[in-house]
Order: sequence, then structure tokens, then C-alpha cells
Amino acid sequence: MRKVDQKSYLEKLKKPGVQSKFLIGLALILLCFCGLSSSIIYFYQKKGLEEEAFSKTELVMSSVAATRSYVSNILRPKMYDVLGEDAFIIEAMSSSYISRKVMDIFNERLPEFRYRRVAINARNPDFEANEIEKQMISFFRDNPEAKTWQDIVRVGEERYFIRYSPVSFTKPCLHCHGIPEAAPEQIINMYGTTGGFNHKPGEITSVVSVGIPVETGLKKIKGAALSVFSTAFLVIFFLYAIIIFFFNKLIIQNLRSLLDMFWGNLDDEYGRQLYEKTKSMDEIGELNSAAEIMAGHLQETKNNLQQSIELLQSVFDGITDFVVLVSPSGQIRMVNKAISDQFELNLGDILNKNIKELAQSYPLPFNLFTKVIEIQLKEPVADLITCSSGEVFDVHFFPVFTEDGRLANIICYAKDVTFQKLAEKKIQQTEKLVSMGQLAAGVAHEINNPLGIILTYTDLLKEDLQGNSQQIDDLQIIEKHVRNCQRIVSDLLNFASPGKTKTTQASINEVIQDALLMLKQQFKKKKIELKRDLHPELPLLDLDVEKIKQVFINLAMNAIQAIGESGTVSISSSLSKELQQVKVVVEDNGPGIAPEQIDKIFDPFFTTKEPGEGTGLGLSLSYGIIQDHGGDINVKSRINQGTTFTITLPIQGLGIQKNNQIKKMSN
Repeated sequence: MRKVDQKSYLEKLKKPGVQSKFLIGLALILLCFCGLSSSIIYFYQKKGLEEEAFSKTELVMSSVAATRSYVSNILRPKMYDVLGEDAFIIEAMSSSYISRKVMDIFNERLPEFRYRRVAINARNPDFEANEIEKQMISFFRDNPEAKTWQDIVRVGEERYFIRYSPVSFTKPCLHCHGIPEAAPEQIINMYGTTGGFNHKPGEITSVVSVGIPVETGLKKIKGAALSVFSTAFLVIFFLYAIIIFFFNKLIIQNLRSLLDMFWGNLDDEYGRQLYEKTKSMDEIGELNSAAEIMAGHLQETKNNLQQSIELLQSVFDGITDFVVLVSPSGQIRMVNKAISDQFELNLGDILNKNIKELAQSYPLPFNLFTKVIEIQLKEPVADLITCSSGEVFDVHFFPVFTEDGRLANIICYAKDVTFQKLAEKKIQQTEKLVSMGQLAAGVAHEINNPLGIILTYTDLLKEDLQGNSQQIDDLQIIEKHVRNCQRIVSDLLNFASPGKTKTTQASINEVIQDALLMLKQQFKKKKIELKRDLHPELPLLDLDVEKIKQVFINLAMNAIQAIGESGTVSISSSLSKELQQVKVVVEDNGPGIAPEQIDKIFDPFFTTKEPGEGTGLGLSLSYGIIQDHGGDINVKSRINQGTTFTITLPIQGLGIQKNNQIKKMSN
């Protein structure tokens, strides 16, 4: 399917992209910043202007208040003292009149100041309070704690900073503003009896206001704010251009390239549908959709990968042999359940560890790994490894290569072939015994007849040579060695044809005790200590008592002969209910058996004794007897550390079935 042409699609169908939105938003932010900066400057300069105006009005208010205080507290009382209580000169005794006249003179020098002292129901109608001033009087009446009020107020075409202060009547003021009858005659003659009378102490009926024009100052402040706005706008416009350049260069182009690459790889119908869905979005919306798609693909890939891992792990776990996947450096990447179950390990304790460390801590047959790596593994390598525990493993190392031929991983596989090797060894031993038995039977039959003839003629010669003691002695020596040969031939015949095993229910402990009783004198004569540790509750076994007794006699005699003088022989019996078998261990502290001889001791005619001390058939016969009972006999020995023979016998006739299986395998 034809790929989507993203660029033409975007140019025709897309709404304003991220760049446009970013630039518009940035422009609005910068403009707001300019406006905010100018507003802050305007606010603080206006506040400074108001503080300056407040200081000036405070000076005027203080001057007026000082004048009124002088008139009320000093000048007027003095005039009353001089002229009498009934006298009243308004130009010298009225604080309102004097303060107004002082401010008229003040205005002639500083005409920009605006002073008014007004009242409700004023004596002089020129000083009657207007609506705003009445509102201020009401404000001070409602808020008696307020001592002043100020703000910028437009008066005509000019704006003034006006400050209002309340005027309250005191007791001395009631001389002129109390009841008309008590007022000075000059006041009555000048203003009549209607305005400015009948007031009480503390009553607020008038305010004093001082105004300063601030129109010029406000215009200057506004001009300064606009200048700041213009300067900041030019600086920000320059920064705006730089931001546009770098934003387009570093972000938009890379973002667009990334999206083009993403959409270019979706060349199927699914990709076209997604493209149609996102064509009305900006780059961020597209990127979000792309991220959602990638997240979906990653999740799907993760699930598939997890399923693959679980499948591979299930395959690994289905293999009952040891399987380990390692890196070329030996780092463990995967193990199967057989290893974790065998050594009771958690996967977390195994993964990412080095296989050499694991092989050193646990009896794993992978110590060969180091040598395998040293030879730069190119093809599978296999070997038989015997662990310190005695288990035998068939170990394989399979290399796994990448497409370019590099070694990626190594599969380490180990199969426990201990039982198989033991079975093969037993089969070989059985075959050896069978072949040697057949040979021994033939030889015994061929030798036995001549030996019988020799003994017959020896008897005849002994009769003819009566009285010749020297010759009789010679014939007795011949007879002795011939009978010795007959004994050897008899052993050969017993080895070749041991006879049918006839089993009865018997106690293995009693059989052991009977065998040891027969050798009691031998132990005593050789000064060998005999230790017994026989399990008291062993079940009865199917045994050919005489043959089993012969086995323990052979083992005990071998131990006595190996020790020679002054030693210890231990014999113990135990029960394994899980394995359904009885185990008997015969151990001595003799010189031991050399490693190169240990595998040959059950071979017929093999002996470590001096010539003439044994035929080498005792252990072979014992091996065959134990095999006929379905049991097993093993030996462990170390030089100067003694020898241990271990015999296992099955319970309840299980040995017959096992014996038959071994015979089938040997056939």
C-alpha cells in the first residue's frame, strides 16, 4: 500500500500547530508582562504622588488647626478678659472666620491649594456643605473613630487629592453656637438667629477639606508608564524573535522529523486510519497519539515476549535434567526447575550469578565451563563428569551464535547417568561372572578327573610302600596338594553352579550373629575389636540363610586378613522405610584398597592377598549371592583409612523382581 504523504496532508488539513499556539501564547504572556510592569510602575508612582500630596495637606491641616487652636485657647480668652464676656469681635475671636481668612491669604501665594470649611445649616450660606461634603459629614458621624479621609477626586476638568477632616463642637464653641439668646450681639446682628445655633458638645456638623491638584503629576506618571511599556515591548519583541528562531530550530523541526519518521513506518490501512484520526491535531496531539500507539505496541510486544519467556521456561522446566542458559562470560540467564528443586534455590538467588560460583557452592557438574570458554567454543562439547558426591553426569555445552557469527549464549546440559553407569557396571560384572563361571565349570570338570586318578594311585602307592617312611611322607605331600587342588576345583564348581537360591523368612541380624560367632576365635586370636550396631526392629527378609551367612563370613574374614593384628571391625544394620530396604555396613580400619584396584575386587580370581592365601573367588561369590537376592553390594575405600562394604537387601520379596530385571538386562 502507498505510504501516507504526511507533509502535504499536514499543510492542507491541519489546524494551527504547536509552533503557532506556542508563539501566540508567548506573545500574550509577554504583552501581559509589559502591561503588568507598566501597571506596577504606574501604581507605585501614583502611590508616591498621593503620599507627597498627603504630606502637603497634612502641613496645611496642621497650620489651620494650629491657628484655630491659638484663637480658641489663647486669643479669644484674652479678648474676653480685656473686653468682657459680652464683647465679640469676629475678626479676632472667631476661629472659623480667622482660619478662612488665613487660607485666603495662603491661596494668594499658593493658588493651587483648595481649602474649604463648610457645615450643615451654616451661618454664612457661602459655606453651606454641598452633597459630597454632606456625605463626608455623615461618614464621620457614622465612624467617629475616623479622623481623616483622603482620595483623588475629579473636580471639573481637574483631579485633586482631597483630604477631609471632621470638626466637632467643644464647650467653648457653644458661646457662639449654642442657644441664640446666649450668643454675642454682634453675631446676632451679622447672621441672625437661624443658622449655626443649637449645637451640642461633640456634635459633628462640619468638615474641613484641603485639596491639591494632581492632574499634571498623574499625566507625568502615565507618560512614564507608557515609556516603560514601550521600552519593555521593544526588548521583549527582540527576545520574542530569538525565541521563535530557536523554538522552530530546536523543537518544531525535530518534532516534525520524529513524527514524519513515525508515520512513514505505518504504511498499512491501520496507519492511514490513525493518520486520518490525528490530522486535525497539532504536533503535541500527534505526538500523544503516536506515544499511545507505541505504548500499545510495546505492551503487545511485552506480552508476546512474556509469553515466549514463559513458553521457553516451561520447555526448560519440562526437562528433568539440569539445563542452564549462560552468557559467554558465564552469567546465568535462565535455569530450569530441576536445578532449583534439587538444591532448593529461588530463581532470584541464581539469575545473573556466575555459573562458576554456583558450581563451587553446589555440586553442579559445570566446572568444565572455564575450560570450554578458554578453547573458544565453536561446536558442542561433551564429557562425563563425576562430582564430589559420587554422582556421574553426562555434560554437554551447546554454543548459540548470532547471525554475524558471534557467540551469544551457551546452553549447559547435564544428565545424571549415575544409575545408568551403575547398571552398566553391574551388567558387565554379571556378564563377567557368567563367562568366568562357564570357563571355571569347564576347567573344573577337566581337572577334577585327573585329580581323582592321582589320589587313587597315591593310595595304591601308600599300600605298596608300607615301611618306607620317607616315600610315604612324599606321597602325603602329593596327596595334600592334590586335595588342595580339589578344594580349588570345588570352589570353581560352586562359583560356576552356586545352586538354586532357596529363601525363607529369616532375621538378618541372627544370620550376622551366627556368622560372627563362627569367627569368634579368629577375632580373639588377632586381637581385633568387633563392634556391633544392629537395628533391633528389622523386618524378616526372604533369605537363603546359608548363602547370606557365607557372604558375611567372607567379608569378616577379608577384614581380619586385611587388618592383620590389632584393629577394629564394625558391623551395623539399619532400616529405610522410604526405600523399603535393609542396609548392612561392614567396616574395618585396615590399610584400605588402592584406587586402581577398587573396581576389580568383585572380579573372579582377583585378590590382593599373597599367593596361596586365597583364590579370589570369595567376593565374586558374595556379589552373586547378593544379586540373587535382588540386593546390591558396594565398596568404598581409601589408603590407610580402611574399607567399607555396604549391602542393601529388599523387603517383602522385592528382590526377586529386581533380580529378574537385571538378568533380562544382562541377556
